[in-house]
Amino acid sequence: MKIAVHKFLHHSRLGSMVVVGLVLASLLVFALETEFTASVMLKRVGFGIAGIFAVEYILRIWVADLTPKGRLGYIKSFAGIIDLLAFIPALLIAGGGASVVLRSLRLFRLLQILKIGAVSRGINRIQRAMRSCNSELAVSLLISLGLIFFGAVLIYFIEGPHQPEIFGSIPRALWWSMATLTTVGYGDVYPITAMGKVVASFVAVVGIGAVAMPAGIIASAFMNVDEDSH
Repeated sequence: MKIAVHKFLHHSRLGSMVVVGLVLASLLVFALETEFTASVMLKRVGFGIAGIFAVEYILRIWVADLTPKGRLGYIKSFAGIIDLLAFIPALLIAGGGASVVLRSLRLFRLLQILKIGAVSRGINRIQRAMRSCNSELAVSLLISLGLIFFGAVLIYFIEGPHQPEIFGSIPRALWWSMATLTTVGYGDVYPITAMGKVVASFVAVVGIGAVAMPAGIIASAFMNVDEDSH
């Protein structure tokens, strides 16, 4: 029986789907509870899901001696801690009434989404792809930060004398440069001089490349991961 339970928890597609479904249901209940704060049904559903996670945690400890880590290794592992946090806060809340400290533990329920990563091959592919291109992503991040700083310096010299309260220093101009390089801006801060508008247009166009560069690196890494898996 222990071997069957181990296979269901670690190697069964049905077991993975059950865990993912419970995690998503728990997160949905967590979100709805912030709107329907007085709903007894939602509290019962959340408590029931936490109870199921508690049973799953006990079963994982029971079958952990079939794995190289052993029971103590599982309990101390990152996955074991996440499994524990998946139900402990909900059970404490159920027994602790309206304590602010206990209610704040609901935030730990968001960590349940990490359980999906333990059963999803897609998450594992993403991890392998990100590890294979981490140096390239770091370089692209440095380039983007350099462009943001360069844009802030330019707009400081051009717009600073005309809008000192907004562009009177490079740190103030950094907010505009960040918003313009990474998005289309928010409309709250913008240049008013002709040269400032030219710089803003340049920064906006460069921002397209700054966003596309890491996207291309990650896409290439995914292709390499797929080729290695075949």
